[in-house]
Amino acid sequence: MRKHLLAGIAVLSLGVVLAPPALADPGKALGACATCHDISPAKNKLVGPPLFGSFGAKPLGDGIEVAKWDEGSLDKWLTNPGKMKPGTLMSYQVGNPKKRLEIIKALKELK
Repeated sequence: MRKHLLAGIAVLSLGVVLAPPALADPGKALGACATCHDISPAKNKLVGPPLFGSFGAKPLGDGIEVAKWDEGSLDKWLTNPGKMKPGTLMSYQVGNPKKRLEIIKALKELK
C-alpha cells in the first residue's frame, strides 16, 4: 500500500514539475487597457474597440495597415500607436518591452 501511495505522489508531483508556465493574468496585465477597452466576452465598444478576441483578428476601424494583430504588430502598436495610425485617439504608449510582452500574452488569452 505504501509503495502505491509513494508512486502516486511521484506521478502527481511530475505534473507540477512538467506543467507549462503560468500564463499572464489578463485582468492584471490589461488593467490600464481596461480603462478605455472592454476586455470581457461582451465586446462592448468603449472609448477604444473591445480587446476580447482581438489577437489574430483584423484591426477594427480604418487606417491600421496590418492584416491581423500578431506579436509583431501589437508590439509596434503598443510602442507608438500614433506612428502606426496618425491621429489615433490612443495616446497610451508602453515603453517597457517586458510590459508589452505581458500585454500581448494576455491578449492571446482573451478568446
